[in-house]
Amino acid sequence: MTDRIQILKPNDFHMHLRQEEVLIHTAPWAAHWFHYVLAMPNLIPPIRDAHDASDYAFHIFEVVHDHMKASRVEPRIDRTRFETLTSVMLTPETTAKMLSSTNHRVTAVKLYPRGATTNSDHGISISEIARKHELFDFMQEHGFVLCIHAEDPDAPVLQREQRFLPIVYELVRAFPRLKIVIEHVSTAEGVAFVLDMPVTVGATITAHHLLLTLDDLLGSTLDPHSFCKPVVKTEADRQKLLEAAFAGHPKFFFGSDSAPHRTEQKQQKGSAGIFSAPTAVPLMLDLFHRSGVLEMFDRFMSTNGADFYDLPHNEEYLTFERKELPPGTYRVPGYEVLQADLPLPWSLLTT
Repeated sequence: MTDRIQILKPNDFHMHLRQEEVLIHTAPWAAHWFHYVLAMPNLIPPIRDAHDASDYAFHIFEVVHDHMKASRVEPRIDRTRFETLTSVMLTPETTAKMLSSTNHRVTAVKLYPRGATTNSDHGISISEIARKHELFDFMQEHGFVLCIHAEDPDAPVLQREQRFLPIVYELVRAFPRLKIVIEHVSTAEGVAFVLDMPVTVGATITAHHLLLTLDDLLGSTLDPHSFCKPVVKTEADRQKLLEAAFAGHPKFFFGSDSAPHRTEQKQQKGSAGIFSAPTAVPLMLDLFHRSGVLEMFDRFMSTNGADFYDLPHNEEYLTFERKELPPGTYRVPGYEVLQADLPLPWSLLTT
């Protein structure tokens, strides 16, 4: 029986760190578990250009630095290799000039169909995508990644991803060198689509789409803490996502889509988003270990995404020991954390 497991420090290529008071809770967990974190731009106001992105990255660094000075408080950040990758929101006003400045170059442009998810009002309508072809051409020539919340907000909720895939297909045809990421892929059709596309198309998969289904959201009672966009789907969809993650296929890599809302917002308003940053890594480690595919963990959680984004592989390792953590170890006051009230069989060894 394995008593210790060593893994490359993972990366998260889709995280909502939020801002203000929420950022104080998210940034330390991001630095605790991950090397690269791609920060999403749907703030209020949104991240619109490289200057906004640079300011946001520096603010994240300040929050992490301040937390490190109080390292006796969980999460204990005793590792300094943490890099925030930034993105800007694609709006009707976005131009090529807005993607880089003298001191900062964003990694990705995030396409939110207007109205598709939290704080997406500044995104673009599906009809406006065709007007951005000059920008997409610039992006493919200069190595920017287009990250897409691939849902048609006008389609029935369980069909939104499938309805958006033809739009992605047309972008792939028009811009064959543009790297495109279908974020938080959630359906069997989405997995098959990515596999059928050229190597320029990849996809992130979340912890909650690998662990939850519609029965968790709409089972014996309605659970607002399992509500996200795209919504979790059927068991058949989950199995296809698991196959993609467990196969170690280079097109699929981890993006948590960790998206915190205060508990009262979730319970009273049903805000879309699952806060998984504190628990995602131990949950994924346990899932891969229980499924007998631990050898694929580093590919999915660390190297596949780095390769897709042309980033150096991490050199830092995390070591876990078989020591059950009591329920609530990763609880965050005021927020519901994904499966934080369940016991976890693996504990991170501090160094």
